[in-house]
Amino acid sequence: MPRADVLNKIIGFKDLNHGWHFGEGSPPTDNIILKAVTLNSDIYQAGCVENDAFPGIDGEIQLTGYRGQTYLELTLELDNSVTFVHEHNDDVVEYGEGLTVNQALEKIRVLGEQWDTSELSTAITMTHARTDLRASHLDPQAQTMEYQLLRANASGTPAVVSALISRGTTPQTPHQFSGLSRQVVYRILANLSS
Repeated sequence: MPRADVLNKIIGFKDLNHGWHFGEGSPPTDNIILKAVTLNSDIYQAGCVENDAFPGIDGEIQLTGYRGQTYLELTLELDNSVTFVHEHNDDVVEYGEGLTVNQALEKIRVLGEQWDTSELSTAITMTHARTDLRASHLDPQAQTMEYQLLRANASGTPAVVSALISRGTTPQTPHQFSGLSRQVVYRILANLSS
């Protein structure tokens, strides 16, 4: 799930007043905010877990994402186009202006697939040592006690989860999971349309 603080920051750009930047500046439209939330989610899902968002003076939104030595920057322009920058080791790998949101999403997804494939090939080609001994508990009673302590700390109440779709939001069945997930809570976005 994208970092909640970045999502809240993007949504909070709606509350910017005219003149927010030393007497200049306009808040972004709801449309640009929704597109920024979508792009930010895809940047995160592609593997850029360090991300941020910044408002532009005229109502644009700039999104950034970092993955190791890779840097992504997407700017949602007032004409609904996207400026896309992909850098690696401070060298520009790809730059594009006037992209549609769908074209930018495709570029992000392709990068994510490339990163996933390169990590998979590294894991497959590496030699794994089998010299480690498996550790096991000597006291079954201590093992049961640890399990009960962990279970007591786990939440038994599933959270209400919503998913962003092309129009509005739809509730989904809550699932308990760990790791990266495409399920992102966008319930707060419903306030944008009111």
